[in-house]
Amino acid sequence: MAWLGRRTQKSLGIGLLALFAWGGAAWGQAVIIAIPPSNLNPGEKSEGFLGFGCYDIHTLLLINCHVTVKLDSLDPAAMIPPFFGGHLGHAPQPVGTVRDSNGTGPGGDFVEGDTLKGFSVVYTAPEGSGQIQVTNRLVPPPSYICLSEPDGTGACKHVRRINVGIQLSELPPDPFYRVIRQDRVRHPNGTSATSRTIMKLKTLALLYHHLTDQKTLSINDISLPQGGLFDFRRDWSAPHKTHRRGAQVDINRAPLDPNGNPLLPIDCAVDYELQAAVLWLANGTNRPRLVCELNGEPDPDGPFKHINFE
Repeated sequence: MAWLGRRTQKSLGIGLLALFAWGGAAWGQAVIIAIPPSNLNPGEKSEGFLGFGCYDIHTLLLINCHVTVKLDSLDPAAMIPPFFGGHLGHAPQPVGTVRDSNGTGPGGDFVEGDTLKGFSVVYTAPEGSGQIQVTNRLVPPPSYICLSEPDGTGACKHVRRINVGIQLSELPPDPFYRVIRQDRVRHPNGTSATSRTIMKLKTLALLYHHLTDQKTLSINDISLPQGGLFDFRRDWSAPHKTHRRGAQVDINRAPLDPNGNPLLPIDCAVDYELQAAVLWLANGTNRPRLVCELNGEPDPDGPFKHINFE
């Protein structure tokens, strides 16, 4: 809550009336909103609402203030580590959109309105994960000044962060699989997963090890540290359209020998041991499910191996 005082004898209160319905960090902390990325499931938007109001501290009467809301990517120098959501060298960062909840249209990175007109903001998260800076500036009526977080002009300026992402864990080491990834430059960490996926993947690797006379499963991409879309710039020849929720795992065509050396590649359609291990683990259900792919699309004769665990 930010407070204002009048240069005469009166005071004014100004503040954030409503946070996102699912919560987040307390007002005054660096990250005030936690929201998942959009399109974790196809066509699914991730949205929340923000409302503002101004009132006289003594009379509690509502007073009109003009509000502006601006979205920005964070300064890389202030980020730890110096990349967002597991992406490195992927500028510009997608920040999502804001729009007046009373209006229509897709929105943009800036919106403004007046509190006495019922101004509230709809925030739509991007498909990529990461922290985003949101700046709220509330300009009170003439002769009022801000007592909390003043910007030097009599207005209040709140600079906070939106954390777009989901909770995942890094895939731990295991004697029955090894991680061999190609794109470590733009995505240094691409093997984060849900705890359920990790447990099932460990069991699958053990089954594969026994069925293949001690071959080791070779793991490629799973998900970024906070989930969301890998290829949000869509400049890969075979883009990752899934891999957003920590439940989709790519298996390299070539398994490894007990010393970790690559063996001859085995195409998905003829990797019978992997098929058998997935079927045993599914135990009559539809997950996990092995999907053969070609150029990022399902293809029964495709050489590449994609497993959906959840």
